[in-house]
Amino acid sequence: MIEGVFTSVVLLMYLVLIVWIRADQINPSKTNHLAKRVGIFVALVFHGILAYVCTFTADGIDHSISSLLILVTFGMNLLMLLLNVTLRHELLLLLVFLLTILGIGLTTPILGGNETPKLTTDGSMFAHIFLSISAYAVLTLAALQTTIFTLLQLFLRSKKNLAVVAALPPLETVEKLNFQLLSTGLVVLTLTIISGVILYWPDVGQLLHQIHMAIAVGAWLLYAAILFGYYGVGWRGRTINLFSILAFVVLTGTYLGFRISPLLVT
Repeated sequence: MIEGVFTSVVLLMYLVLIVWIRADQINPSKTNHLAKRVGIFVALVFHGILAYVCTFTADGIDHSISSLLILVTFGMNLLMLLLNVTLRHELLLLLVFLLTILGIGLTTPILGGNETPKLTTDGSMFAHIFLSISAYAVLTLAALQTTIFTLLQLFLRSKKNLAVVAALPPLETVEKLNFQLLSTGLVVLTLTIISGVILYWPDVGQLLHQIHMAIAVGAWLLYAAILFGYYGVGWRGRTINLFSILAFVVLTGTYLGFRISPLLVT
């Protein structure tokens, strides 16, 4: 009952924020950035309560897809609040809010976690969950940012949708933020894999755990290759964009695979 109430409140708040941002885009002269940040903060408070109620149950940690989406979207929105202090990136903010509404609104009533086996709530498991959710939240933002960067490049080359381009941060800023997110995400993903190996070392001989580990390491290698190619070789444009999307797809497979084998809570 309480989960349903908080779900409805959170969805309504993010919907109001979307309408608010669109209204500001139409009439930027009346924009109040401080009030907007306060609104995002209030939505995050209720989102955090929802995440706690749905994830930490009397029987242990719920790791259903719906609970993971609530946690990941909470992490994404928290990052966006922090980013919004120094960078006003309205399109990315809108995409994150829309993804939050779709993720929570569509999956929670359909894929509720009541039948999912619960995990123990010891300190090591909690730390691993925190790292894995943080990694996926950061790298999901990076994937959205890659999509925006790709569209921005296409618009500039074709000289179309220039109004959209004008509303976005400069191309260099978008690119810099993208690789800051990728670098941070790779560091946290590295810690996630290390903590997962340590936590589940007794079960490492099981086939499902080995497959899950291979996919996770594959995603790590792809992200490492992207950063090496960008900083060391000078990759730009389509190559970077394709590798980024591929890496995110592989990473998503790792997180969805957690419902089959909890080698990594990712």
